[in-house]
Amino acid sequence: MGNGSGVTEVDIQTGALVKIMSTGQQSLSVTTAMVVVGPDLFVLGHGLGSGSLFEFDCSTGRLVRVLTGAKYRFSQPDAMALAGSDLFVANAISSSDGSVTEINSSTGALVRVLMGSQYQFNWPGALAVAGPDLLVANQGIDRGAASVTEIDVATGVPVRVLSQANYGFDAPQALVVNGQDVFVANYAGASVTEFPLS
Repeated sequence: MGNGSGVTEVDIQTGALVKIMSTGQQSLSVTTAMVVVGPDLFVLGHGLGSGSLFEFDCSTGRLVRVLTGAKYRFSQPDAMALAGSDLFVANAISSSDGSVTEINSSTGALVRVLMGSQYQFNWPGALAVAGPDLLVANQGIDRGAASVTEIDVATGVPVRVLSQANYGFDAPQALVVNGQDVFVANYAGASVTEFPLS
């Protein structure tokens, strides 16, 4: 759990405090996602439009590094997903209605930023990995603009964009893959859309 300047670890069985992983002087502001990668915990946080990715050593609680700055193009990052050794971060706001930042989790190096009209991003707010592909749920800032973008993880090339008109998406906030099916939670529509992977 984010506490403004760190992450609190609690024992699942007893509820006892294990430790607080501190960010030092840097504030997490709003914690939006966490992912465990090997021995480390990555915590995503955003302030007023910008964002940072904090990496902690799970066993010691030590802050390993903070990834931030213009090169990552974080812009109100809302979600993360791990594919292989790379972390994908969904940025809800950018100059092109959203983007996805790909980072090497081992080195912290920027791999690429996916953005542009070919992805049809529109406030991306949820990510899931389905085999070789990354699924991006776009909340849509206008009614009728919600969608799911499917991207080839290896190349970063869009595979297809599934539209609200055909799938009933309505401000999708979360998605999960189960076997060959994808489930999308629609916030505004108070519904769940299920569709098969291609």
